[in-house]
Amino acid sequence: GQVVAASLLSTLAVDALFLALALLSPQLSGLV
Repeated sequence: GQVVAASLLSTLAVDALFLALALLSPQLSGLV
């Protein structure tokens, strides 16, 4: 059970990371 929960959490973390990068990249490129 813990393995499934850990894999789901890691998947959500990676998705959130890519979403944050996608949202921040236009602002960062605008600053540069």
